[in-house]
Amino acid sequence: MASADQPNSQETNNNNVIIITRMDSKLFKAAINGEIQVFKNQLQHEQLLTPEKNTVVHVNIIATKTSTHNNTTTFLEGILEMCPQLLLQTNARGESPLHLAARYGHDLIVEFLIHRAKLLEPSDLEKAILGGVDSSEVVQHMMRLRNKELDTALHEAVRFNHLKVVRILTREDPHFTYLANEADETPLYMAVGAEYLDLLLDLTKQADKDGLIPLHHAVMSTSSNTLEIVKMLLEKDESSAYFKDKNGSTALHIAASNTFKGYKLVKEILSKCPDSYEVVDDKGRNLLHHVARTQNLSSFKLISDHFPLISNYLLNRKDNEGNTPLPHMHATSTWYPQKVDTMAYDLDYNEYNSREQILSNAKKRKIERKEKIRARIANFRESTLVAAALIATVTFTAGFTLPGGYISDDKVGHGKQQQQGSAVLRNNTAFQVFIITDTIAMVLSTTSVFVNLFLTIASFGEDAKEEFVSNYIMSMNLAIFALGFMVIAFVTGTYAVLSLSNALAITICVIGLSFFVLLFFITKSKFKRVDFTNFGKLKPVIIVG
Repeated sequence: MASADQPNSQETNNNNVIIITRMDSKLFKAAINGEIQVFKNQLQHEQLLTPEKNTVVHVNIIATKTSTHNNTTTFLEGILEMCPQLLLQTNARGESPLHLAARYGHDLIVEFLIHRAKLLEPSDLEKAILGGVDSSEVVQHMMRLRNKELDTALHEAVRFNHLKVVRILTREDPHFTYLANEADETPLYMAVGAEYLDLLLDLTKQADKDGLIPLHHAVMSTSSNTLEIVKMLLEKDESSAYFKDKNGSTALHIAASNTFKGYKLVKEILSKCPDSYEVVDDKGRNLLHHVARTQNLSSFKLISDHFPLISNYLLNRKDNEGNTPLPHMHATSTWYPQKVDTMAYDLDYNEYNSREQILSNAKKRKIERKEKIRARIANFRESTLVAAALIATVTFTAGFTLPGGYISDDKVGHGKQQQQGSAVLRNNTAFQVFIITDTIAMVLSTTSVFVNLFLTIASFGEDAKEEFVSNYIMSMNLAIFALGFMVIAFVTGTYAVLSLSNALAITICVIGLSFFVLLFFITKSKFKRVDFTNFGKLKPVIIVG
C-alpha cells in the first residue's frame, strides 16, 4: 500500500536504480471506462499503480470528472468488493479516493465511499493497515485523512465550492471543520476568504479549532464584501452573534477591534441583535473595551453617539482587572501618558464629565502628540540633510586630491609612456576600488540631498503624508549607503598608498572597517524600533536611547 508519508512516486532499489511504477495500458483504460470484468482475473489489485501511485480507484474517480455519463459507483462497488483496502489507499500525494471525489464534487461517490467504509470487516481493516482503529471509527478515520498539504476531503470540497459534498461530510462528522491544513487554513476560513456564501450559510454554527464560526471569520475579513456577508449570516441565524470563541470573544467584540470597517460591522450586528452588547469576553471586557483597544476615537464617539443606551451602560463597566473602557484606552495607548488616574473615570457619569468632554480631552492630547512627532521628524530630516551634504563635500574633494598624487612634468617621457596629470596609482587595484567607491558615495549623497530638498516642494495633495514618508526614508537610506561607501573608499585609498608596508596597510584596513562592526552594535543597543511606516497616519515614532 502506498502511504501518505511516501515522498514521491519513485523508489530506489539496493543498486540505487530508480524504479517508476506503471500500470498496464489495458488496465488503465479499463479503469477509466469502468470495465470491471477486466479486473476479475487480476491478483493484488493494490499493486496496480501509476507513476503517481494512483490505484485503479483513483483513476476511475479522476476519469469521472470529464466523463459524459452520470456519476456511477458500479465499478467502485465491484473493485472494492475484490480489494477492500483500496478504499483507504493513498497515492504519492497522500490523497485517498475520498479526497479526489470531494475535489471533483462527486457527491454520489462520496456517499458511496462513506457507506462502504461502514461495511468494512475486521479482516479488511487489517489489510488496510489500520491497527487499533475500530470498525465504528473507520469512517471518521477516512474523512480525516490528510494529504501532503495536510488537506482533508472537506478542505478539497470547500476549496472548489461543492456544497453537496460539504453537507455530506459535515453530516457524517459534525466536528470535522476544526482541522487546519499546512497553511493553517480551516475549511471555514477558506470559505470566508473565497466568499462562498452558500457554504457559509450552511455552516453558520460550525466552529474551528479556535472556536471561530463563520460570523467571526467574516468580521475579521478585509474583503470589500465583508458587510454584505455579515448581513446574510445574521439573516440566516441571528443567534450566531452570541457565540464565543475560545477567548470568549463574540463577533461584536472582534468587529469592534476591526480598524477596516469596525463601526459599520458593529452597527449591523447591533441592529440585528440589540442586546448582544451585554456579552463580555473571558477577561470581562465589553464592547467599549474592545473599541478602546484599537485607539480609534472616531469609532468610539460614533458608537457613543448613535447608541447612548449602550454608552451609558458600558462606559463605567469594569473588566476583570478593574479597568473601565477609557482608562483601558490609556493603558494600551502609545499616545497617552501611561500613568492614569482611574478614579477620575470611575466616578458617576453625570457627576464628572460628559462623554463629549472626555473624548474632546483625549483628542486634544492626541493632537499635541502629533505635533511632537512632526517636530521630531523635522529634526531627523534636517540631520539627514546635513550628513548627506557633508558626505557629498568630502567625496567630491577626495575625487580631485587622489592618493598617490599626479604625474608631473619631470616624470613624463621616462620609462613607459605616461600622460601628464594622470594619477600615479591608476593601475593599482586598491586605487581603482577607491575611485569607484568614492564616486558611488558622492552620487548617493548628492541624490540624498536632492530628495531631501524635494520634500519641501513636491509633497502635496491627498497622498502628501505618504509621499513625505517615502521620500524621507529614501533620502535616509541613500545617506547611509553613501556613508558606507565613503568608509570603503578611505580604507582602499589608504591601502593603495601604504601597499609597500603590508603590516601597516592591513592594520589601517582593519581599523577602518571596524566602523561597520561598531555601527552594528551601536544601532542594535540604541534603537529598539524606528517606525516611519505609519507616519502617514501620524502614529508615534518610538526611539529608545
